[in-house]
Amino acid sequence: MKMKNDSYQNGRITERTVAKNEIDELGHVNNAEYVKWIQAAATEHWFAIAPAELIEKYVWFCSRHEIDYKQQLFIDDLVEIRTWLGSTKGARFDRFIDIRGKGSEKPAVMARTTWVLIDREMQRPVRVQPEILEIFR
Repeated sequence: MKMKNDSYQNGRITERTVAKNEIDELGHVNNAEYVKWIQAAATEHWFAIAPAELIEKYVWFCSRHEIDYKQQLFIDDLVEIRTWLGSTKGARFDRFIDIRGKGSEKPAVMARTTWVLIDREMQRPVRVQPEILEIFR
């Protein structure tokens, strides 16, 4: 998966510490936990930048995850989770995620997710509006 890393300035970087309950029987972070982190990074980014009126009007639905597992992370590792936006097409929006040990030059996990914008009232997909794109820029 190719990911352009030059978009962090329009994204978000968060940190977390790997917890004991996130470790699998092999002693590293369980793959299912990465999916939770990916979901959390996307929604936290939206809630951090979107004004209340847009949060009340729209909700995002993840329609696709594409994940490459490159390295392992272990209990008590400090982790950076970077997320930024890719292209939009109609109601769809690509989002990229890079998860790595703090200070590492190489990602442990790279993901591309496709999100669909849903109008809360109609409960139907709607085209990603310019006002939404603007808050991510």
